[in-house]
Order: sequence, then structure tokens, then C-alpha cells
Amino acid sequence: MEQYIFVLADKDRYAFDVKLYSGQPFLINRRLFAMADTGIPDGIKCDLKGNVYSGCGDGVSIWSPGGVLLAKILVDGGIANFCFGMDGQLFLLNETKLWRAQIAPGCKGALLGI
Repeated sequence: MEQYIFVLADKDRYAFDVKLYSGQPFLINRRLFAMADTGIPDGIKCDLKGNVYSGCGDGVSIWSPGGVLLAKILVDGGIANFCFGMDGQLFLLNETKLWRAQIAPGCKGALLGI
């Protein structure tokens, strides 16, 4: 199974392949995955299809596994962090507010599978 990791650096997101050397994980093949066009990203998560979500200065940006921008959920004040909920819900947070966004009903976060 192919493994990779995403790293945030300023406005950019980098992808690395994960390779085992002497039984220990090592990051190789750094490549630019995506860039935030507004603000500095905070929070990065994946769904079960491999799409990548990140809070940005204008809301949440969603990229395909190949780095193509698929959608944005625009929120005044941007999003500092977020989490997946049940039945395709996203809970979005910034410095002062909490929102619930409904995305595709079958969409589940990769971390907990909900």
C-alpha cells in the first residue's frame, strides 16, 4: 500500500512518500501538493477517498489526491480548524464561531472513518 504524508509550510502544502529504512519511516520525494491563495493554512485532514481538506484564510479548501482544487467552503474570517462529523458533516471553527457544513452524505474522514 502506498503511504504518503502532507506537511504545511506557510501557504504551501507538500507531499512526501513514506519509505521504511531499517524498519523506520523516512520521508522522501518532497513535492509541492497545493498552495493556499488566502491566509496561512491551519488544520489538514483527508477523507476516505484521499481528498485533502485544509482550513485557510477564506474558509476550507478541498483538493483531490492529485492536488487539484475541487471546492471551497467560504467562511468570513477563515477557518482555524475543523473536524468531520457523522453523515457528511464538517464542523468548522475560527477564533470566535463554530459552523456546521453539510457535504456529501457518504463523505467520511479518514482518521476515524465517520
